[in-house]
Amino acid sequence: MRPGPPNRLADSREETRTMALITFEHVAAHLDGLTEAQLDKCHRTIDEATGQVFYQVESSEYEQNEQMYKVTYDEETGFHCTCKSGQWGFANVKHWSGVDWHVRASVKRELEFRAEAQTRQDADAREQEARREEAAKKEQERQQEQAAPADEPTREQALERFRDAHRIDGRRPTREEAERLLFKVSPRPTREEAERDMQRYQARPFRIM
Repeated sequence: MRPGPPNRLADSREETRTMALITFEHVAAHLDGLTEAQLDKCHRTIDEATGQVFYQVESSEYEQNEQMYKVTYDEETGFHCTCKSGQWGFANVKHWSGVDWHVRASVKRELEFRAEAQTRQDADAREQEARREEAAKKEQERQQEQAAPADEPTREQALERFRDAHRIDGRRPTREEAERLLFKVSPRPTREEAERDMQRYQARPFRIM
């Protein structure tokens, strides 16, 4: 039985499998030559069913044929693109990255997305840290207020506390006694004492005998 014609597509795919895996980091190091027009054609997408992130890239003739290519990546098999170059394992690509511009534009956009996400994450972390510091400051102030001595009691409060804490001849001191002992106030004479003193010290006529 004569052998059939060689399967060039199978041979190319086999050769692709034996080549070194093109990693995300390798492509990220070779992003030269991309244009803004190419980057504008690249759109980050998430598969709602699987949660997989992939990129949809408009073809160079998108305005004429509305052709979109799908670019995916995984650590085991590397990059895949539905364009003709990607279907041949990028065998025709001469760029140092080893992949076509669809892939390189996708990597560039992904790096930008990650940088923006990291910026937002850092901002959120700083905001949370500021909130924690503010809460800790308020808690410290609250504890200091609780530990601080109470306001000075009023005169009446001081008198009542003194009367509650002391005894004179086994009894609670009167308000006048408390004032005299606590504030060093001279006792107020009674009416009888005042009248007696007035009679004692009233003016009298001068006499020798």
